[in-house]
Amino acid sequence: MIWSKIEQDLPHRFNGNVLLAQDHKILLQQAYGESNITTKKPLHNTTLFNLASVSKPITALATLLLIQNYNVSLQTNIQNIFPDFPYSNITIENLLQHTAGLPDYMALVATHNTKEYVTNQDIYTLLITHQPDRLFQSNENMAYSNTGYVLLALIIEHVSNMSFEDFLQQFIFQPLQMHNTIVGSPHILKERGDIAQPYIYDIYQGAHISPEQFKETQPLMCMNFLHGDGNIYASTTDLHKLGLAILHNTLWDKDLLRKALTPSEQSRQNGMGYGYGFIISEDEVLGQCIWHNGGWPGVNTTFKIYPQHQLIFVYLRNKEQNLDYDLALGEAIEHAYCTQSFNPPQKPKLEKAILLPVSQLQLYTGTYQVDEHPEHAIDVFIDDETHLTISLPATMPLQLHARSLDTFFVRGIGVTITFVNNMLTITQSDAVNTATKISPTQ
Repeated sequence: MIWSKIEQDLPHRFNGNVLLAQDHKILLQQAYGESNITTKKPLHNTTLFNLASVSKPITALATLLLIQNYNVSLQTNIQNIFPDFPYSNITIENLLQHTAGLPDYMALVATHNTKEYVTNQDIYTLLITHQPDRLFQSNENMAYSNTGYVLLALIIEHVSNMSFEDFLQQFIFQPLQMHNTIVGSPHILKERGDIAQPYIYDIYQGAHISPEQFKETQPLMCMNFLHGDGNIYASTTDLHKLGLAILHNTLWDKDLLRKALTPSEQSRQNGMGYGYGFIISEDEVLGQCIWHNGGWPGVNTTFKIYPQHQLIFVYLRNKEQNLDYDLALGEAIEHAYCTQSFNPPQKPKLEKAILLPVSQLQLYTGTYQVDEHPEHAIDVFIDDETHLTISLPATMPLQLHARSLDTFFVRGIGVTITFVNNMLTITQSDAVNTATKISPTQ
């Protein structure tokens, strides 16, 4: 009875697809809203969504199968595979665990891209050509790295002598009968009619539009078809099949899968349990959770497995709204399994922004030193004569949108930036970080 009530409640809460299953038993599976807001084409349970970083667990699981079937191991040095790779003492396991300390490729692409679409090989070429500094040496720390997963896809292709798509089809998608799962490419997305189109919220016009139409997200579009860290498309049904294969260990060596689902020591120290492509955490209601989430312009995705209850949860959204709300809504659906009650969060209104005069924005530009980590600096500058942009360590610059004269937000991810008395405060959920201006923009 609880699931029918939830089904009736969800249509106005998000635009996307959801699945909750207890082992093979489907408790809830529905599609809500539109696949295309122009044609009004509805979503279906078989619709494919861009998984964004939920692709990482699939890349990690594919890497385990590479190890099982080819002459490589977790401790294989990357320079043994790619002799011209400029960073030493990095293993396959380091890439899987985000403990390699590699620089983020988005910052490289933002500076050096001249192509319509960037490829994985382009990322590799940028790394060996420019050799940006590492964040730390192997195993010294853990920092979430899209670069590492782009390299894992290249390693799979090089070692297997197969394309990433073909390897996944042969070793995962076909054995598990995941018929609605693909690796994205420009031609295949044009050919298929069952792809959920992503839409971001234009905070100035107050309407959902394609990411290609919004100035802030346009620079990201050249990275749409990188793979390994993202760009796998799947349906809720296929992710349920993948969850079952993990729960019942259908494809993988038992010891390798156990390692994949065990947090590294470095991630434990950072307060984020991360194995190989999976976050491992503890839910207060459902116990241990093996999961990953993902985000790309217009898309938010979640894939969770609760081993204690053999519960599998999939949430795929293609029309932008508040990220924290998405996560809270997902938890309310999951917890209904145990509580037999549904307590969804209140849906927040989509926030609109105001334009400030350049003279006001100039007050905030400059370099700020992070108070808790003085070795890190934050740059704030005006990039298009109308908006502030913030450049955080090892990340792509983010555009700031004004809520008031001194308060700004980053669209879609629940981050607030406040400028007061030459101090910058970054707030996200309960986390607060401050930085002090050490020099103005020249």
